[in-house]
Amino acid sequence: MGQVNSLVQESGGAVLALLEQLCGDDPPRTNECLGEVVSGLVRVRDQLIAARRAGAPCSEELRRTNAILSSVFGIEFPISGRQWTRVCEARNALKDMLHGQRAPG
Repeated sequence: MGQVNSLVQESGGAVLALLEQLCGDDPPRTNECLGEVVSGLVRVRDQLIAARRAGAPCSEELRRTNAILSSVFGIEFPISGRQWTRVCEARNALKDMLHGQRAPG
């Protein structure tokens, strides 16, 4: 599980940083940044699928990643109102998933 944890923390952390920027006071190039978020989530999902096929127990992480990806992928442009709420909800869901992945300190 350590390798899956590391994979989720590293790849998911990069996506979380993008979502944090999008949810900030001065979001950067929204369309491009959201495209990077989707691409990053797809990479995380693909890595989790490969890990599960190799026997790693990561079904919950895969389920959560798919849910976050579906939410972000379904955002309509231009982004406003409820769409921004979905971006922030995706950020919070990913943050929760990554927090749950950390080993107890």
